[in-house]
Amino acid sequence: MDPHKTLADLERRAEAGGGEARQARQHEAGKLTARERIDLLFDPGTFEEVDKLVTHRCRDFGMDQQIVPGDGVVAGHGLVDGRQVFAFAQDFTVFGGSLSETNAAKIVKIMDLAMKLGAPVVGLNDSGGARIQEGVMSLVLKTVTHEEVSKEELGGAMTHNATSGVAHFAVDDDRECLGLVRDLLSFMPSNNLDDPPRSATSDPADREDPLLDRIVPASPNQPYDMLDVIHAVVDEGYFLEVHRHYAKNILVGFARLGGRPVGIVANQPAVLAGTLDIDASVKGARFVRFCDAFNIPLVTFEDVPGFLPGTVQEYGGASTFAPISITRGRRPRSR
Repeated sequence: MDPHKTLADLERRAEAGGGEARQARQHEAGKLTARERIDLLFDPGTFEEVDKLVTHRCRDFGMDQQIVPGDGVVAGHGLVDGRQVFAFAQDFTVFGGSLSETNAAKIVKIMDLAMKLGAPVVGLNDSGGARIQEGVMSLVLKTVTHEEVSKEELGGAMTHNATSGVAHFAVDDDRECLGLVRDLLSFMPSNNLDDPPRSATSDPADREDPLLDRIVPASPNQPYDMLDVIHAVVDEGYFLEVHRHYAKNILVGFARLGGRPVGIVANQPAVLAGTLDIDASVKGARFVRFCDAFNIPLVTFEDVPGFLPGTVQEYGGASTFAPISITRGRRPRSR
């Protein structure tokens, strides 16, 4: 057998993933394939794949007859806006994107390489969980908790954006998501030892906006939208809000001043009069900690009457969480 033809066949099978039929079902579900996502994430022609042809080692439950090169994850490195980035994308068309020993090793390898080079890692997750054929036991939620709950209610995008606060962004489709990832990376340094990247801007540093003279009402009981203030101050009026659906009485996100990335933390008088509660305190503190870790300077817009009173806050430990936001806000910048 010609080894060149054998290699070409393995390459073709790796790129086909679970096959045309499963890729078609992926598209019908409104999702892109793993390789399509990788193509959108990286600058054209810059992605270099790692361990493209590896396969799983399981020989039980008929798995020896179901071997796909790459084993359900596409991993490698490339450039995003000319900067080095590592990434992995789980392929739902191969065993539902389930995690195996082999593809987990690929993911760990990518993370290790990124650590050595001081580059960010982007994980594109589309998985049904662990691969039970390799010995991981599954649990049925209703049997354990006796709860009647849909998958979307339990762990959907808006559940974790608006209720738990675990997720930071929600978008409508894959293309918008990958565009958002590229945008987010543009505000961040490659690692915690670098400074954030500076961008060219046409917004004059001495620009004045008369809106700022009248936006704050004369009456302290009249609310206003702090987003209007932020948009009037930052370069090009562009603010990448983080945690937009969670603890809306505080605003956090990224913007630029003079082309330099900054983190924005602002009270939001339009929601709960801008008072701080437990969720807002934790949200603000998490963002401040992130900016501190990556040398991103902070700009604060403060208009807060105090902490939200009530039994819910007291029973939830407001006296424990409220000082977190104050302490984190005053942390010295570390290098």
